[in-house]
Amino acid sequence: MAEEQRQRRAGSTWSNIGGAIAATYTTAATASGDSGKQFRAVASNSVATVSSNAALLTVTSVSVAKVRYFSGDDGVAGAELWKTDGTAAGTVRVKDINPGAGNGM
Repeated sequence: MAEEQRQRRAGSTWSNIGGAIAATYTTAATASGDSGKQFRAVASNSVATVSSNAALLTVTSVSVAKVRYFSGDDGVAGAELWKTDGTAAGTVRVKDINPGAGNGM
């Protein structure tokens, strides 16, 4: 039986991230205090256990950039370029890059 898990380092000790057993891992929302955390993947089977190199999380401040861009789909225009300032009123499609239901992103 193969087992895969994700771990994070706290000081000099690695600990498992509860429920992180899929092929990918997405962190929860991060803050500047999370910068410097390290993560690695560990895979095991009946023959061996191997660990990946540690990945260092770097969180940069976005206080200068109040607008964030992302790919969004409103169900009409397909996946297109959107922007948000964090409010419902400030979340809008930038442009229908590929007019119609085709994806532009």
